[in-house]
Amino acid sequence: EVAEDKSATTTAAIIVVVMAALGGFSANLFDGEGNIFFVAALTSAVLSIFIQLLNWGVSSWVLAKVAGMFGGKTDTNEMLRITGFVQIFTAVNLIGLLVGISVTLACIVSPLYLVAFVLVIIGNLIGVREAAEFSTGNAIVTSIIAGIVSSIILGAGRSIINLITGMF
Repeated sequence: EVAEDKSATTTAAIIVVVMAALGGFSANLFDGEGNIFFVAALTSAVLSIFIQLLNWGVSSWVLAKVAGMFGGKTDTNEMLRITGFVQIFTAVNLIGLLVGISVTLACIVSPLYLVAFVLVIIGNLIGVREAAEFSTGNAIVTSIIAGIVSSIILGAGRSIINLITGMF
């Protein structure tokens, strides 16, 4: 339903922006020793938004193109919506705020990151399959190809964030 709902694109974009900001902010607020680095966290949040929007757009475009190669009936806008909504599972990044408080909390909550990662993968696969109207196998292949491109973009983006936040 989300793939077909053209009015859901704005909501998907809001989810992507909010989740990227929360992830960037929480990942750089504490230094592991309890020290707070607000400027670094804020800078990281802003850069994370930019990089995640870029990643979201490119990945959605790649998903639509690869899906088309396998006979899928979808477009970039549909992929933007489904992949945007799936990002809600990354709300687990808020746990990063707790991790800065205590190493013990970090050990306890870290498995939740894995759960969120798995949920994002499953959500993307289901979304790609339904939006493209093809088999799960085609959705898996499409997602793997798009995932490789996304990983390259996100990896480069994270390097930039680390470089810039290291200046503060």
